[in-house]
Amino acid sequence: MSNLRLRLKYMDKSSVATIPNDASVQSFLETAAATFSLAPDSISIKLGFPPKDLPLNDMGSPISSLISSGQQILVVKSPSATKNQVTPAPSIPQAVSKPTESSSNASTMPSTRNSTSGSQDPPYVNTPLGDMALRVMPDDNSCLFRALSKPLGFSPYDLREVVASTILSNPELYSTAVLGKPPIEYAAWIRKESSWGGYIELSVLSSHFDLEICSVDVQTGRVDSYNPQPATGQRTFIVYSGIHYDLAALASVLWDTDADIVLFDASDDTTLPYIQQLSSYLKNMHYYTDTASFTIRCNTCGAGLVGEKDASAHAMTTGHVQFGEY
Repeated sequence: MSNLRLRLKYMDKSSVATIPNDASVQSFLETAAATFSLAPDSISIKLGFPPKDLPLNDMGSPISSLISSGQQILVVKSPSATKNQVTPAPSIPQAVSKPTESSSNASTMPSTRNSTSGSQDPPYVNTPLGDMALRVMPDDNSCLFRALSKPLGFSPYDLREVVASTILSNPELYSTAVLGKPPIEYAAWIRKESSWGGYIELSVLSSHFDLEICSVDVQTGRVDSYNPQPATGQRTFIVYSGIHYDLAALASVLWDTDADIVLFDASDDTTLPYIQQLSSYLKNMHYYTDTASFTIRCNTCGAGLVGEKDASAHAMTTGHVQFGEY
């Protein structure tokens, strides 16, 4: 008989529980309550992000019909047990496109991991349902496509092909003036693994997959939203450090990316403050490059360049795309 392996979380406590696959809802509630020395009739169960109540109408039905192995479960006291307690909500910025330093809760820093969790944990901040972690992409020119590969469900190669095909099929929208080169040349360029993606690719992919993509700039705190209010009702978050893209993910276990949550409710902004906390922490770590003043050298011809604009112009005019800092 298979078992469900679940992470139970109550306030600042957490525990991993193994539940028989055929255990009833009532049995699961008793186990969850006992884990934190609570009464079964005093708790409710929440799931997902943002947390939503798990329907527990039939206490005799198998819990496996409602919960899957590997999920994180939030145990909370029912309103009747906590009527005199109020949990403050995180500060929510009024507009995604115009975050402020105060709304990002810059002073909130990630907890320091204890000695048993190892030194390889990624940067993260705590949330009620786990850790909002930075999933670092390989340092190559495909970082944007790698970051979006998990939320979109396609390989970097496939995502490049989507961009190229979309541009070729919409030459009026993606004109030479927009792309900086003829569409056929741009399509051939973006298909190469050595070519990096940016706002054009974000615009194409967010529209093609009808997903809101929020890009958070570490240096400035700015949040750029591509395809807001999608019909799918979903959004994902990527973190931009000036010359590199990473993915933000809600992790039930920091070292296990398989159970990461990377798609969030686009109509609920309670996720955004945690992303901004993570961005603020990364800024304090100097996890960004000032693209206006950093110096780089073209690895193909040796030309010295200053800033992203010089690098982009050089790439467009010469076709050289291999750069290194110096």
